[in-house]
Amino acid sequence: MSSAPTGTVTFTDTTTSTILGTVPVVSTALFSGNNYTFSAYATISATGITTTGANSITATYSGDTNWATASSAAVTVTVGTGTATTVAVTSSANPTTLNGRPTFTATVTTATAGAVTFYHGTPVLGAGSTVGTAHTSTFRPASGAAFWGGNHNITAIYGGSGTTMASTSPVFVETVTQGTLTAFNLTAKTAGTSSQVYTFAAVLTPSSTTGAYAPNQSVVNFFDGATNIGSAQPLTVTSSQSGYGLWTATITVSLSAGTHTIAATLRRR
Repeated sequence: MSSAPTGTVTFTDTTTSTILGTVPVVSTALFSGNNYTFSAYATISATGITTTGANSITATYSGDTNWATASSAAVTVTVGTGTATTVAVTSSANPTTLNGRPTFTATVTTATAGAVTFYHGTPVLGAGSTVGTAHTSTFRPASGAAFWGGNHNITAIYGGSGTTMASTSPVFVETVTQGTLTAFNLTAKTAGTSSQVYTFAAVLTPSSTTGAYAPNQSVVNFFDGATNIGSAQPLTVTSSQSGYGLWTATITVSLSAGTHTIAATLRRR
């Protein structure tokens, strides 16, 4: 298995050949379907963009032992000298359900042009539509970027235009309701020898058959007393019973001689 990217990213204002700063990358790893997906991002707050008007900003990744260096395409940051603006974010559905994809609207006072970028915490969520005469920019996450249960901090940054100043919205909290289970059971062979391999299966029955409530992005942790002996995602769907689909998370372990108390807990994502 490879590793997530490490190293640094250098941000440069190529309009004035000014290095705005160098920051370490933040790496993430997502395990799903027995595969790891690696990603990384870097953010910077800079005060070195001093030229009025359009400025071209690029990012250059340093690379590491596993990942090659790379440079981004330029993005334009417009430094205005005109009217101040404020930004407020609203949602078409708050709260929303698991896998919900609400449309976010950023309302930018006085602005009739310019770009808005939406953020999910620190990572970029996506680019909104161009601000027009309605003073708004909208964005809806793609299906692969749908939200999971919990609270999500959304902000919008307006980049400004030739006549209006850039501004950042307050945090908007998008709430996503969690799914529930009607049953969570552990099955296993209860007797054997120390040389045997034991398989433990946690069986989950979601309270809804809607695909959005599938627990396949959760993690089941298995314990032998207080010791974690493994974890697995509920990825196997079996035939329906009483109108509900069954999901199982399974691990295989060896146990020493003696009595073992096995338990399983579900951690939602």
